[in-house]
Amino acid sequence: MTKRTILLVVAMLLFASATATAQTGRRISVGAGPSWRWYTDNAFSRKNPGISLMYRFSWKPHTHNGWHMEPGVTFTWGHADFGPEVGGSDLKLGSLRSIPVLVGGGPAYRHDRWKLGISLEGGPSFHTFTVDNAARAPYEDRTGNSLESISSKTSFAGRLGVGLWRDLSTRLGARTGISYVYERPDISTTAGGVTTSEKWKEDYVSASVGLVVGFF
Repeated sequence: MTKRTILLVVAMLLFASATATAQTGRRISVGAGPSWRWYTDNAFSRKNPGISLMYRFSWKPHTHNGWHMEPGVTFTWGHADFGPEVGGSDLKLGSLRSIPVLVGGGPAYRHDRWKLGISLEGGPSFHTFTVDNAARAPYEDRTGNSLESISSKTSFAGRLGVGLWRDLSTRLGARTGISYVYERPDISTTAGGVTTSEKWKEDYVSASVGLVVGFF
């Protein structure tokens, strides 16, 4: 996490200390904030930071201090540039768009306005790959085959995340969190009239901070 990210988190928590002591009492809260993503496979890359939507669901919004179980829902979309080694050097072939829709849950511990939660989620992830036309000529020069298409299929995705919340008021909450996302889409590449299939390792670590507003 960058120095700027750490300073942003600290600033949010200092702001929280100066607000009213009322706890958030909403079942559904929605918000947004900056997010960072680091892929485990160097062939994938993305400009940081991006924007992340945030959701907060509570079965019992007025839960007292201590341990309890909470649901977890993650719905995100984003794209990553894919530039593997082709013919001895990296070549950006295009971008992979992914939309994971994950549900699950886990334990959370509340102490006054603070809450620390762990969530394990899983579900389908929908993918679309767009070939960069500028890559077709160098691809053919390096491999001797024309790049015709790259297609992807829906895959299973899993997420393990840790989030720290601080209630700022009855409607406003601040969050910072980090998670590991597992994604292994099946990819079919057609080049020179021959189609090959493989799994890409699109796993990544993400971190985010942000604010949510309670509605219900």
